[in-house]
Amino acid sequence: MLRRLTTSLFRPIDIAWLVFFRIGAGWLLALEEAGSLALGYSREYTEPQFHFSYLFTQWLPVPPPAGMYALHILAILGGLGVAAGWRYRLSAAALWLGYTWLFLVEQTRYINHFYLYCLVAGWLFFMPAHRAASADVRAGRVGYAATVPAWTRLVLLFQLGVVYAYAGLAKLNTDWLTNSPLVLWLQAKSTRPVVGPLLAQPWLPPLMSYAGLAFDLLVVPALLWRRTRPWAFGAALVFHLSNVIIFGLGTFPWFSLMMTAAVFFPPSWPRHVAIGRVRQWFARHVPAAENPQLNLGLRNLARTGALAAGLAAYALIQLLVPLRHFLYPGSVH
Repeated sequence: MLRRLTTSLFRPIDIAWLVFFRIGAGWLLALEEAGSLALGYSREYTEPQFHFSYLFTQWLPVPPPAGMYALHILAILGGLGVAAGWRYRLSAAALWLGYTWLFLVEQTRYINHFYLYCLVAGWLFFMPAHRAASADVRAGRVGYAATVPAWTRLVLLFQLGVVYAYAGLAKLNTDWLTNSPLVLWLQAKSTRPVVGPLLAQPWLPPLMSYAGLAFDLLVVPALLWRRTRPWAFGAALVFHLSNVIIFGLGTFPWFSLMMTAAVFFPPSWPRHVAIGRVRQWFARHVPAAENPQLNLGLRNLARTGALAAGLAAYALIQLLVPLRHFLYPGSVH
């Protein structure tokens, strides 16, 4: 059984999807922190005299304002380094450290996608995403690899699936089912030019409430099934782009679309996109493997078994932590 599991997790797959994800994630995570500096959101870290930390991170030092800005800059530089594949492990560590420190040091700045960004940055550190189309390959610091183990894609697919599934489950409450959040949110946007009159229509909050609920609950199964995948991705485009138009939401809609495309389509899909220049770029910088072979070797079974156990433990944590509200008395809504 262990052999079958490790064979499945370490089956070689095309690295093209991971190159696409590395570049997209690096740029978008850098842009998120650059936007925080440019739009002044960083003041929510630098101006308060008291910071609300999490119970398990009270030991974490709270940097002075200069240190807070340094963490933003560290995350920006780390993201750009990840996108370029330059000193990849160092860049990924800087990205992970900058995001995670900022996330843990100020609880009032909690946003669910910021939590996702921290987790993704952590996984990027452990993945060999710099083994193709990177500055490290061009400089000879690492050798080229046309494939990566399948677990790299599966863990990110699982991670995004958790986001979508729990977003749907979280909407199964009285507030959402009576359209209360969207009534408030759309009313606040109804004075905007062009789209304002549409947002003021009384039929729009219930339509968006139930469409959003259905999307979150059904999109993952629809993306996993090959026949419905194009339609599901089309629905994701409509869902996330409408969020951009109405609510903005920074980089998150774009990151969600990028990650959805990266992990739910076949690993080699960037080689076959309709845009000729993109296809040519991948053909030139990410040559495909002719006959990828799986070669775990008996001496690697202990290491691969430990990784499989670690992945299982991580998955269990991701599934259980969102259910912690069942441990609290009364209504948590």
